[in-house]
Amino acid sequence: MAKSTTAGAGTGKAVATGRKRGLLRSFVRYLQESWYELLKVNWPTWHEVTRFTGVVLLTIGVVALLIAGLDWLFGHMSQIIFKM
Repeated sequence: MAKSTTAGAGTGKAVATGRKRGLLRSFVRYLQESWYELLKVNWPTWHEVTRFTGVVLLTIGVVALLIAGLDWLFGHMSQIIFKM
C-alpha cells in the first residue's frame, strides 16, 4: 500500500507512483501464481482430447437431428391443423 503523507505540494505524485508500483507488483505476482497453478494441472493426453472431442461432436449431431425432427413434426402438424 502507498503511504499517505501530510506534507504540502509534491506529495501527491509520490503517492500516485507508489500506487502504480504496487499495482504492477500485484499484477506480476498474479501472473506468476497463475503460471505455477497451470503447471500443477493434470492435462489430458492427446488420445483423451480426441476421444472427448468425438463424444462432443456426436452429441451435438444427435441433438441437432432431434431438434430438426421435432421442428419438422411440429411444422407438419401445424399445417394439418390450420388446413382444417
